[in-house]
Amino acid sequence: GSGTGLLLAEELAVVDRALEANGLTRGDVTARAFGCLLEQARRHALEIVADAQDYAYHAARSDVQSSDLLLAAEMREDESGGGIAGAPSF
Repeated sequence: GSGTGLLLAEELAVVDRALEANGLTRGDVTARAFGCLLEQARRHALEIVADAQDYAYHAARSDVQSSDLLLAAEMREDESGGGIAGAPSF
């Protein structure tokens, strides 16, 4: 549906911004490498959501609040040193 296209567009924009932050564009990486970056971004987002759900559960809430997501993202950054664990620096 149209919701899937919007989600994909947002995911592509996330990877494009990450490339730009490292002085790169899509043209600087192969299609396969871009696909791998996209998949890694999806996995990272799912891990943050899962962590946020754990934090909400720990707080005896069934709903995930923005503070749970922010804490989850902050904790992931602390674990990986500010980036995706094992990802090379550009």
